Amino acid sequence: INLLEAASGDAAEGMRIAVETDVLSSVIGDATTTGAQTTITSSNILGEILELSKALDELNIPEEGRFIVLSPEFVSMLKQSELRQAYLTGDGTSPLRNGQVGMVDRFTVYQSNMLHTPASGTDAGYTHVLAGHPKAISFASQFTNTETVRLESTFGEAVRGLKVYGSKVVNPDCLCVGKWT
Repeated sequence: INLLEAASGDAAEGMRIAVETDVLSSVIGDATTTGAQTTITSSNILGEILELSKALDELNIPEEGRFIVLSPEFVSMLKQSELRQAYLTGDGTSPLRNGQVGMVDRFTVYQSNMLHTPASGTDAGYTHVLAGHPKAISFASQFTNTETVRLESTFGEAVRGLKVYGSKVVNPDCLCVGKWT
């Protein structure tokens, strides 16, 4: 059994979760457009996505490359909406059957468990959904140092590394936030 490979994979996944959580929570305050608090159901989710798209259209944001990041709960609602009917998506197979949401009104749909949901304050319990264009956010990441170290309490070695990263909203007009529950 290759334990080193399994441990490296677990460490990489943990690091991805930490970075994604930090970046998704830090960029929401800089968006030009923030929607009102909305309760989402499978019957209104498409309309709310269209509202985010309209906000970007009104700011003349390019259509090519747009994205929306939804929580698994909202992706499930989206799959239960009218979108489940293949003829509405233009695809040969329904998203309900193939598990892929793909594109919705010029947005590539991404799913993340790491979207910011405030625990207190006026937005408590509302998940901040992000929609926008790649030119909204700048992101850089690099491993600056890795080393192998001897373990003190057992025989063996461990690998540790230092990853530095940063993100910044450089074009706030290209980012919209929805507050959904």
